[in-house]
Amino acid sequence: MALMDGVVVISCGAFATLLQVFTDIMNQPTANTFCTLIRGWLLAPRRTIMGMVRASGTERHHAAFHRVFATAKWLIDQAGLKVFDLLTTGKQTVFISADDTLLPRRGHKVFGTGMHRDPVLSSRSHHVTRWGTVELLQ
Repeated sequence: MALMDGVVVISCGAFATLLQVFTDIMNQPTANTFCTLIRGWLLAPRRTIMGMVRASGTERHHAAFHRVFATAKWLIDQAGLKVFDLLTTGKQTVFISADDTLLPRRGHKVFGTGMHRDPVLSSRSHHVTRWGTVELLQ
C-alpha cells in the first residue's frame, strides 16, 4: 500500500491477498459469486449490489448475489479476525482506538447495535437509553 497524491494505492498483490482472506472462509460457489461481485464493484458507477451485478456483466439472477450476504455459510467475525491478523503481521505493538458513539435510531431492527444508558442525558432519577455501536479503528 502506498500514498500517492492523497490517494491510497493498493497493489494488485495486496488486493489479491485481501480477497484471499474472504475466499478462504467461503465454499467454492460462494467464493466465485463473491469474486464476481468484487469485479463488478471495481467497475460499477454505483456501489450497490445491483450496480455491481450489472457492471460485472454476469447473466446470473441478482438474488444469488444478495444471498452471499444474507444466507451464505461464512462468518464475518472470522473474516474480521483474518483481516486483523493480516494487518498486524510483523508488528509488535498495535494501537487501537474505539468508537462507542450512541445513535438516536428507531425501529425494530438496527443492525450491529445495542441499547446503552446515555450518561450525558441521564440523571440519577431519569434514565435515557440510546442505540449504540462499538467500532474498532486502527
